Amino acid sequence: VDMIKLDVEGGELPALIGAQQTLRRSSPAIIVEIGEETCIAAGYRMGDILSFLQPYGYHFYRIERKGRLQRIEASDLRKFQNVYCVRH
Repeated sequence: VDMIKLDVEGGELPALIGAQQTLRRSSPAIIVEIGEETCIAAGYRMGDILSFLQPYGYHFYRIERKGRLQRIEASDLRKFQNVYCVRH
């Protein structure tokens, strides 16, 4: 597995938890949609996604207009964004 794209309306964190073996084995790049409303509805905070991935060595970039990548931390999350997660 080289890349994972997640857009499951609040199911992103549970999907990542279920993919732990793949994360350890393959270290795939991840594009994950993170939205405040869907995270709250699912019972977790937006930053929980990044906090979960950080121990695996991931770094985070918000995908901006025209595909520009902006390095971010959990405190930089907006109400909605797509985040590119990659291990260096």
